[in-house]
Parts: sequence; C-alpha cells; structure tokens
Amino acid sequence: NKEIGGEIYYNGKIIWKLNKHEIRKWCFGISEQEPILLPDTVKYNILLDDNKDLDLNELYYIAEKINLNTLLEKLPMGLETIINEKNSNFSGGEKQKISLARVFYKNPSVIIMDEPTSALDDKSSECLKNYLCQIKDDKIIIIITHNPIFLSISDYVINLEDQLEEKNF
Repeated sequence: NKEIGGEIYYNGKIIWKLNKHEIRKWCFGISEQEPILLPDTVKYNILLDDNKDLDLNELYYIAEKINLNTLLEKLPMGLETIINEKNSNFSGGEKQKISLARVFYKNPSVIIMDEPTSALDDKSSECLKNYLCQIKDDKIIIIITHNPIFLSISDYVINLEDQLEEKNF
C-alpha cells in the first residue's frame, strides 16, 4: 500500500476548511417537480431571507428569461402578494416558475432540477431551456426529466432505463 497525500480543494480553498452550512445554503439550488411555497410573500419565497435586499433589476431580468414577468406584473400587491398556506392562489406553473426564480436569483454553482417543465406551458419550457443554455458554462446543472427538450443543450445524458437494463433489474 502506498500512502496517498495531498489536499482537496474547492474553488482554491482547502475543503476541510470550508463552512459546509454556507456551501449548502449558497452553492446549491434545487427546484422540485411540485414545489411547496411558504405562506408568505412572493418576495420572501424568492429570497428566503428577510435580511437580504432584493435586486429588482436582477429579479426582473430572470423573470423575463423564464417567462415569469407576466405573472409578476399582474399580482395584486406585486412582490408583496401573499401566497396562502395551501399555495392554492397560484397555479402549478406559477409555483414552478417562482421556485425556478428562487434558484436562479440565488445564482448557485450547482443547480438540481426535478422535472422543471412538468407544469410549464411550451413557451415557458422553451424560455427555461434558452436560459439554461445561456448560464450553463460556469455551473453544474443536473436535470431529472422525461422531457426531451433539454437533450439538445445537454453535455452529458444518462438514460436510467438503459442503466436498469444493463443491471438486469
């Protein structure tokens, strides 16, 4: 046995010196297939932080890119509109777009999306695909989906059906 030595680095910092809580909080963004929003304002659901200032220019830029701008413009109290406890005052597509806006506004290094287009219309799905193509060069983006729309912009595709057949499950 040879001894193995050295350090593991993440973005130039020794990994064991990193604050794992901060990494989880700021480096990862997750959008679920059926997002549950908090019974609070749309603004809070995007920021998830009362102490952070909202950069409206950045938010509206993202909103336009993912076809959320129409919803934001029609909200009765704007970003201060309350999402009710059961989220029933927003459609599935609107909830999904708010969840995506949360991820993109956070601007994490790693984005994980589970069926991100399951409640989106074709135009919004195409907008999402185009935005992902625009930002993918400096991020790790993992998309779990049945939707073939993302095949053309993917660098690597793992077909789980093929994997299962190879393992004889």
